[in-house]
Amino acid sequence: MTSPSNITRVDRPESQGGRYYSVTTTDGVEHKLFSVTNILSSSIAKPALVPWSAKLTAERFADLLTENEIGDFGGLLAIERERIPAFVKEAKAAHRATLTTAGDIGSRVHDYVESLDKGLPLPPVDFDMEPSITAFHQWRDQHHLEIIEAERQVYSIQYGYAGTLDAVARDTETGNLIILDYKTGSGVYKEAALQVAAYAQAFAEMTGSVPDECHVVRFAKDGSGFESRQVADWPTTFHTGFVNVLGQYLCLVQNQHTIWL
Repeated sequence: MTSPSNITRVDRPESQGGRYYSVTTTDGVEHKLFSVTNILSSSIAKPALVPWSAKLTAERFADLLTENEIGDFGGLLAIERERIPAFVKEAKAAHRATLTTAGDIGSRVHDYVESLDKGLPLPPVDFDMEPSITAFHQWRDQHHLEIIEAERQVYSIQYGYAGTLDAVARDTETGNLIILDYKTGSGVYKEAALQVAAYAQAFAEMTGSVPDECHVVRFAKDGSGFESRQVADWPTTFHTGFVNVLGQYLCLVQNQHTIWL
């Protein structure tokens, strides 16, 4: 087994190839490995995002019109014509603003969970974090897990990827070794199974310890609690799912005539 003497995450703009990991193994060789999240986000279509973003754009444009009316003439809305291009620009950016806000909440929730898993001082819980944090504690109270590691960077030299898993745990009742991935979005999507399976494969390759289970746990931001999903057969999911997506990603990169790494 080859273990890392150094592993570094490098964040770059998407226009420059996006995130990758630099791994120097004990034999002195540097490997530049594709990021799991980059592979999945670039290769898996998300058709639901199109109507969602269109809905937010239309709603924001309607709000801007009503917020900026200058008069009501017999039920007709009066708007200053020269302001309409600015309204269009802001409405088109509505979905990005929503994603940014959601991502910010998710990052702060992850920071809280990471601090708790590592036994570090807990950051403050802001009002918009409270539903997710409550859901997290509900989940922890219902399971018998010993957190072994949190925010563990893992990589696969064999397949050429790397990433950061949320937690490695041991079920204190069954003794099973479990890889955990935490989410705060509106649902648990199929690519999450590919993500956690890829982490499990990399963890097994690095340590020689094969995880017994992989779980994706979502802590809802809307107060609906938590959702925990187990990948039924993570090795099969990895080999038939993630490896196939990885192949598509490599073809995509090559077809763009850009080998970033």
